[in-house]
Amino acid sequence: MTRRGMLALLGARVDPAVVLDQSVTLDEGNFERLRGYVWTSEEKSESRGKVTRQQKFEINLVSGGLYWRKLEHNGKPLGGAEAEAERRRLESHLRAGVKTRVRREERDHLELLARAHSVKYLGEETIDGRANHVITTEPLKGNHMPLIAGLSYKLWIDQKELHWRRAEITFVKPVEWLLHQLDLGRICYPYSNQIVNTGKLGKGARRTVEMQRLEDGTWTLNRMRTEAGSFTNELCYSQYRRFASESQLLVDSGEPPR
Repeated sequence: MTRRGMLALLGARVDPAVVLDQSVTLDEGNFERLRGYVWTSEEKSESRGKVTRQQKFEINLVSGGLYWRKLEHNGKPLGGAEAEAERRRLESHLRAGVKTRVRREERDHLELLARAHSVKYLGEETIDGRANHVITTEPLKGNHMPLIAGLSYKLWIDQKELHWRRAEITFVKPVEWLLHQLDLGRICYPYSNQIVNTGKLGKGARRTVEMQRLEDGTWTLNRMRTEAGSFTNELCYSQYRRFASESQLLVDSGEPPR
């Protein structure tokens, strides 16, 4: 049988709408495991080839939502009063002890994706030794659902655990969104504290999201790149490490990346 024939046979056995539907639900276990980690985010923005912003944060999920502790600005470590202000802000956050989590409303939109989009199965592809379903989606005509009506997807979904391994998202019309929840499939991040959660991208913008699987099976972000005309923004996530107590978040651990 030819490769094309094999893919057609495989596609006949896989219902891509079912795979997609399963991939955006039931992520509570993964979220709870992620609470045990602290990690680093490095952001770089460019416009017309010129760097316009470069910063580095330490992130944790200890209390409430994602907490971003700023470490560097424009490639330079914070020092003096700025570093002390960040330390005090984190200390105050930990002292507040907020343990509740708000379900993000865009999750409800995402769970309608398999019914609001036409879904096509392209076959399978191996990434880092793990087999993935490859699926594309397009908004159905007449779909006026907020957010998801303006996005089309190409997805690599881990066959065994059904997490999104990679997503290529094209904005087919202008879309306003809350942070980047719609890009992330089963990873259910809560609202972040003290950062802007809204944004807007126009038709033709593209976003690539790459996930990674940690040694204990936790799925989380690896890289996210947004391209809109001459503007690009890239966030890279690394140095995922466990902590034993909240006091560890007040000092730099110096542990190697995982």
